[in-house]
Amino acid sequence: MTQPVQDYSSATSTSVEIYTNRFEQLEWIFAETFNVPATILVSWVALSLIAYGQHTDKWRKENRLNPTQIDAGIVYTLAVFTTICGFIRLATNQVVFNFGYTDKSSLRCEVGTAISLVFYFLSTDGSYMFLWFRQRSLYRHPSMEELNKRWMKRLAFITFILILLNPVFLLACTLATGRFIPTGQGCIKSAGDHRLPLWPYYVIISFDTFAQVSILFLLLYPLFVNISCSNADRVMKIVKRSAIFAGICVSSDAIAMAIAIMVASDKTLLITVLTVYDINMIVNIASVFFSFGSWKKIFVAPFVSCLPSKTNDHSEQTKVYTTSVTSCAHAV
Repeated sequence: MTQPVQDYSSATSTSVEIYTNRFEQLEWIFAETFNVPATILVSWVALSLIAYGQHTDKWRKENRLNPTQIDAGIVYTLAVFTTICGFIRLATNQVVFNFGYTDKSSLRCEVGTAISLVFYFLSTDGSYMFLWFRQRSLYRHPSMEELNKRWMKRLAFITFILILLNPVFLLACTLATGRFIPTGQGCIKSAGDHRLPLWPYYVIISFDTFAQVSILFLLLYPLFVNISCSNADRVMKIVKRSAIFAGICVSSDAIAMAIAIMVASDKTLLITVLTVYDINMIVNIASVFFSFGSWKKIFVAPFVSCLPSKTNDHSEQTKVYTTSVTSCAHAV
């Protein structure tokens, strides 16, 4: 959840007078080559998640009476939310990618970029909320509830607040530090007279980094504790899978920010920076999707005939999440 658009130096119409044919522009070709297949793939993943959720009764009313099923439902709903927001982000980028070359008004650049940024933050924030609720559901499991000490609960609460608020401040800073205007080579960000000191970004990104590292720590901590119980292997398998993909999300965000900073210059186009963060967002969506052990079944969920019946699948889910564990011991 890092700053998706760098604060570029101002650019005016007098500095860019040559209109570029976007079909011959390397930045446009690269962006579209990635964006179009990614949009199709993410739309399929969203459809698959919804179909699988309906087929396996993820949102049925009876689940509201079971805390375990409530947690599982929240986690699954956040996966759907993250993917849908990612799809809207990718689709909206087509406005930024294909307008701005000959526009006299900045309306389409500004509106398209603003909507794109909003859904980037929603998708990325959704992926970290997914991880946060995943770790909460794990710590509520009978075999791990003794690990959920007071200081862990406080850390989890602080992390939740930071995950919730950091994207709002980052989005506000990004939109407040300039305008998105058309040029002969596409949309760019012009700082103009809206330059702000860099320290607010550093503060927000520091809190953001702390939240990301905290999520990773919360998921890694059980791996350093010996859990002895009847289904420890199953629990540890879920923990390891979640921790691995949390690490991928955190690494992806850090790499995307580093690349965006390196490529940023007075003439950097929005299409370039948005594509860098699109790749980052796709990695996060993939991490959320593959963190499900049943991702293969989910992917083919629109073909309902490939899935088990509702009754069998639901009973299996209940067996996995509600296995009674009465004799678990842990040693640090």
